[in-house]
Amino acid sequence: ENFNAAQKVDLCFLMDATGSMASWIRLTKQKVTDIISSVQKAYPDSQFFVSVVAYRDFDQGSNSFQVLPFTSNISDVVKFLSTVDARGGDDEAEDINGGFQRLLELEWSNQTKILFHFADAPCHGPKYSNGSD
Repeated sequence: ENFNAAQKVDLCFLMDATGSMASWIRLTKQKVTDIISSVQKAYPDSQFFVSVVAYRDFDQGSNSFQVLPFTSNISDVVKFLSTVDARGGDDEAEDINGGFQRLLELEWSNQTKILFHFADAPCHGPKYSNGSD
């Protein structure tokens, strides 16, 4: 019974979608789909529920986050990824903490939970970046 429960997997991708990722965003989205394909092939008896959280920076206001709730429909994930673009972020640090807050609000419902984080810059705060925030 525990083994069967462990084969249901929440797989979340947290992505930096700020302007500094412009040259990397296409590759990042491709890597997300590659990872999904690889784990499905490697673990054919498992069921994957995939979510994506794309974060930007404070300067994007209501466009700071794009969130796809967990779904087992991979074509929905691919469709969602096609809407994610890189923009904003006029300083080095990014709103990674905001991204983590959004992913913690997701409905994580399975025993096995995996998170991948794609980023090219640290979060805000003097402990993490050279900025004054």
